[in-house]
Amino acid sequence: MMVFGICKIVAVLIISLWIGAPSGDASRAVRRASQCSEECPACPVCAEVTCPDAPSRVLPPGYRNLTAAGLGLYKVHWEWLTWFSAKAACEREGGDLVVINSQAEATMIQTLMNTYGGINYFHVGFLDVTADGTYITVLGEPLSISGYNVWASGEPSQVGRENCGALHKVNGLSDVLCKRELPFVCELPQ
Repeated sequence: MMVFGICKIVAVLIISLWIGAPSGDASRAVRRASQCSEECPACPVCAEVTCPDAPSRVLPPGYRNLTAAGLGLYKVHWEWLTWFSAKAACEREGGDLVVINSQAEATMIQTLMNTYGGINYFHVGFLDVTADGTYITVLGEPLSISGYNVWASGEPSQVGRENCGALHKVNGLSDVLCKRELPFVCELPQ
């Protein structure tokens, strides 16, 4: 149980290093991450993130590769756009609004939100196209089988009016007005 607690702390530190380090500073982030594996070698996050021999993929500017940590390829957009404008921005970069597939992925995004304070919601990749409470992901799959279907208390609310997906900084998924401007996270296919 102690190892899990240490690993959770280390995972948060890795995310902090990731969002705090400039793009060109990957080697220093890898060195810092490799130090964590010595402190908790049983941690799967540390064991995977620190592998210096892993093949690297050239990513578009601003994207970070967290696949070794069991996550994906992400870019946080801090500009505030409507849901459809955010979706279009992700598509121009070759990706989609992030589809959250696990609690770990939700926690990573929530950690980013809380790190920069004052941001309560991010646009994420699901919506209700028929305005009847049936949510689908940007990949065309029902939200219910995406791997993460944890709604904030009282959500979804205003079905038929709030039809676009967001993630709350603490409580889970929410439906919001599609015209509401929020920061967003893009994810590239792996």
